[in-house]
Order: sequence, then C-alpha cells, then structure tokens
Amino acid sequence: MATSFRFTKLPYLARLLAMRMMTTNELVSYSLISRKSEYMVRSVFGKRDYIEAVLHNEFINICTNFEEIEWRREQITLELHSRRNNIIPSRNGPFEVNATVRDNQERKYPLRKKLDSHEWIAHFIRIFQSRKFKLLFDRRSDYSLGLIQNLFHDTEIIGIGILNCGRRYAMEILRSFKPIRQLMLIGVNFIDFDMEELEGYIFQNLDYFKIDGGSFELGINRLLAMDCKIIEVWGSSMSVDNLNTFIRRWIAGNTNRNLEALTIMFDMTRRPRHPRNYRQRILENIQHSVVEKDHHKKLRAPINSALWAEVDYIEAQYEIQGVDKRVVTIQFDDKGMEMRFKFVVGQ
Repeated sequence: MATSFRFTKLPYLARLLAMRMMTTNELVSYSLISRKSEYMVRSVFGKRDYIEAVLHNEFINICTNFEEIEWRREQITLELHSRRNNIIPSRNGPFEVNATVRDNQERKYPLRKKLDSHEWIAHFIRIFQSRKFKLLFDRRSDYSLGLIQNLFHDTEIIGIGILNCGRRYAMEILRSFKPIRQLMLIGVNFIDFDMEELEGYIFQNLDYFKIDGGSFELGINRLLAMDCKIIEVWGSSMSVDNLNTFIRRWIAGNTNRNLEALTIMFDMTRRPRHPRNYRQRILENIQHSVVEKDHHKKLRAPINSALWAEVDYIEAQYEIQGVDKRVVTIQFDDKGMEMRFKFVVGQ
C-alpha cells in the first residue's frame, strides 16, 4: 500500500533538490503557499538582474531569463490578463487579473491564487529578487499610461522598448517614463516633426540604445553627437566613408567617450552598394593591425541581443588604439543575409 508524506517534512537540501526538478509553473505555484515556500523558490530562481514586462493589448507578460543556469535553460513568461466583458480597467489603482505561466512550448498553466495586479508585481519582485524592470510596449497596450505608471511605481524602470507603435503613442511613452537609461525603438516610423524632441532622449548619456532603419535614419551626424555605452543599429544605410569618419573621430577622442560597443547590421541585399574592398575603405588612413584568423578573439556580448547571439562566419578582425590608449577590436561578421560591423572597446 502506497504511503504519502508532506513535502515540507523533507530536509531543506532534499526539498531544494526536488524543487530543481519542478517546472516553472510548479515553482511559481509553490511560491504562493507560504512565506517559507516563497523563500525556497527565491533560492532556486536566484537573483535576476532585471525583469521584463511586455505590454501588448490586454496582456502584460512578465519575463525573465534563466539561460545561464545549467539545469534550467528556459525563459519564464508569467501572463497577466485583465478583460471582463471586453472591458479593460480605466482606473489607475490595482485591478483583478488572471495569471498563467507559459513555457517554451507555448503551453499555458493557470495560477489558481487570486491576486490583484499590484500584488502580482510585488510577488515577482520578491521571488526574482529584483526591483529593476524593462518595459516593452508591443504595438499598443489597452491599459492607460497612467495605469502602467502606477502599476510599476515602486520599481526601478531601467529601460523602455517601443515596438511597432504609432509615433504619437511612442512620444507619449517617452514623456511618461523619462529619464530613460536604456532605449529601444523598432518599427515606429517617426517623422521630421518628432526629431528635435527625440534627439533630446537619444543624445543623453544612455546605457543602451537600439534602433532599426525603419524608425528613423540614425545617420553619421547623430551617431557622432551621441555618448552612449552600447549602440545597436539594424538595417543601416551608413556608407564606408561614414564609418571611416566615426573611427577617426573616436580615435581622436571627439565622440562617444563612454562607448563600450557599437554594432551596425547591414542587409546583405544592399551589399553591392559597398565596394569590394569595403573593409580597406573603412580603415583607410587609420593605423590598425590585423588579427590573424587563428587568433580571432571571442567577443563577449555586452548585453543580451539578437545582433550578438550567433555568428555564421567572421570575415575579419582588426585592432586600433585611441589617444587614451584604449584598444578597440573591429569585427566584420555574417549571420544569414546580414553583415555586421562590430566596434568593441577593451576586450
């Protein structure tokens, strides 16, 4: 005859080992039982650098990544959904939500405990041990910006991402969450009227800035006016002469003194616009050394990014030195139909 026992009666280390075999859904559900269970789940999850909230229509997806934990290679997504009779809450205070966990296979598991929106955010902060959030607005959120500000009022917003939103809504987001330390703009389609205000955001000393060619053309003049730690440009139309100008100005100490990494992605279908000797043209009249293939460096991604995730082929690596003796590695590499120019300081 089978016997049963209470999980909580197991020794601490035995419980911790068993919990490492649990699914994300089971761990989050277990964290809701008591303070002691919450504490144990915190031990399993570990301290997260930040939490990401993706706002799309009526959904708020709370995400964090565990790829660096050998035994748990997955991304957790906790989904808050509030829509009753097709009505979205309009007030700025807490609101009732349905919460589910979605795993890597897109399976959804409802969380039975009923908490309001603010209680869920507070719970995520405790189990992931981080008050830092990045907010990603995907198209448009059904929640007012005032409600979103109130929901994340007690957190530290370290980054804003705006994806495929209308330009007016995008500008409202930027005004609502300044000052901004990390900024991503993808598929927004700004117009000239927006640029003076928009430059006020991108010309401050950002930690991270990412843009695609469809939002607005960053261009060499705006790039030279920036002083950002990490810059990523998708689908750039910069010329070889533009890149040559940037390198020379950086060597002279006249631009982007806080820069750690600049990555520019060029669409290979536009490659014929560049001469065959484009690498030599980019480095023309610039003192540099060639890193031989057998000694290519394995550059470290300064931030979790698709531009760094995979490399099909490294075309070439070079080293240059600035007036302050800092060494830069320039790498040209390919991924699929994209060629990437990477300018990495101090690796």
